[in-house]
Amino acid sequence: MLDPPSTPKVTDITVFVAKKIVTMDPAIPNATAVAVADGRILSVGSLEDMRPWTSKYPTQINRDFANKVMYPGFIEPHAHPLLGGILFNKPLLTPSPMPNPWGAVFPGVANLQSAMTQLKKYSDDIKDPNKTLLAWGFDVVAMGKMPDRQLLDQASSTRPIVVWDASGHDMYVNSAFIKFYGITPDKVKNVKGIGIDKDGQLNGQFLEIPAVTYILGIAGKDILNPSEIPTDYLYMSDLM
Repeated sequence: MLDPPSTPKVTDITVFVAKKIVTMDPAIPNATAVAVADGRILSVGSLEDMRPWTSKYPTQINRDFANKVMYPGFIEPHAHPLLGGILFNKPLLTPSPMPNPWGAVFPGVANLQSAMTQLKKYSDDIKDPNKTLLAWGFDVVAMGKMPDRQLLDQASSTRPIVVWDASGHDMYVNSAFIKFYGITPDKVKNVKGIGIDKDGQLNGQFLEIPAVTYILGIAGKDILNPSEIPTDYLYMSDLM
């Protein structure tokens, strides 16, 4: 039997046997063996299906995963599973309904005023008046406005508040946050993406990664408290 012209040169083959292999191919949705050589998948199916390869080339049968289920190694170049695992446990401001594994579905906020009303409710529900509130999922396009400190002051003028944009790239804070963490225009003059108003004062907008990183550097211990994150969800996120 001749190999197809496009077949790469094969040296040693390893055949991994598993309880089940999810192929993501509707024609062969499940298999129990996969043959690999030189970083390429040669064939997937049953151990018997591997014979055209294993009968021609040196082969090692690996049964380390014989009682396991194997999935493809998904490659996603721009996902934040750990960040998502953390933020989905925070108060939400998403415009769309959001499922919640630990409670009721978040219904979403229909407009800007609804978002501010929801943010105020989150603040009012926190007993500690000095506890920093982080809410996630604000969508500038859906809400029609980029928040600034004056807008977020409607939710609270005394509690430090930071709203994390749904993109993960931007943060918005209120006046109390700026005061509580001692942020001044002079302190952040070398940090890109920090908004300044016409009077030379901070407008509460921290746009893009350097500015967001600055916020996390000064308030991360308060707004991303590991003890508040369900460990089962983190574990699942780490596997993704």
